Amino acid sequence: MERTICGDPALAEKDLTLARAYSSFLAQYVEGGGPGTDTSQIVDEQRAWLRQRNQCRTRACLHRVYDARIAALDVDY
Repeated sequence: MERTICGDPALAEKDLTLARAYSSFLAQYVEGGGPGTDTSQIVDEQRAWLRQRNQCRTRACLHRVYDARIAALDVDY
């Protein structure tokens, strides 16, 4: 899976975009909830998304799941 993503420039860019969006989302979530905010639900959702991503067998599927996850996180980063 990682080779497929890294071997496709558009997917590699989406992977970086998603990493930034996820990081920003977590930071905003914690900031909004204050110190000690429980992020376990967000982390669980990301793990579920990774399982979904890893089920993809085509680049088109990967593009779809990346686009959907980036939109779901919908943050300014």
